[in-house]
Amino acid sequence: MNTLQRTPEQLNRYGVILVAQARELAEKLGQPVPPAKDLDNKDRAGVEDAVSEAHELLADVRMKVWGDGLDPVAWERTKIDDGRTGEEIFERLGDLIHDFSRMT
Repeated sequence: MNTLQRTPEQLNRYGVILVAQARELAEKLGQPVPPAKDLDNKDRAGVEDAVSEAHELLADVRMKVWGDGLDPVAWERTKIDDGRTGEEIFERLGDLIHDFSRMT
């Protein structure tokens, strides 16, 4: 998926969706999730911050696979309602962060 062909508004909406998916996955894996922030699709800076925080949240969850506290099989097999895995969400968040940085 080439996110650079999307409008800034579409990227913001995509970011809000990915943030919700990252939170859903972390909760399914029994990991602590910080309180949700109210996101406005029109507030690019707010969406960028939330996307970055969601990416960091999943990075922390991934690190627990290599340490202790999270079963690697759970990380690989747990899916959110739309069928995406943690690795897919993590990669898409990273791609979106990169796309946001290219837009400035």
